[in-house]
Amino acid sequence: QSGRIDEAIAHAQKAVDLSRHVDENGEGHNDAQMLRILAMAYAKAGRYSDAITTAHMALQRAQSQANAPLAATISRELAGYERAAGAKAKTQR
Repeated sequence: QSGRIDEAIAHAQKAVDLSRHVDENGEGHNDAQMLRILAMAYAKAGRYSDAITTAHMALQRAQSQANAPLAATISRELAGYERAAGAKAKTQR
């Protein structure tokens, strides 16, 4: 299953990269949802630090676009990643 998660992360990262390329060419996009998916994949792989960083980027993007429903969803997920990261840190002590 780890290989499938790694593959999902690679695909999500490629989608984010392609989305940014489109934005640089002036075509516009909303990569908040793609960043959210990447954060979810990182969390599924236990990479909570990456999940938290990516979710913060997604949240900023959603807020900058005044997408309150998506921002609220990302905020809830971010809180979950932070809780999971804290629990993981406690078990590694």
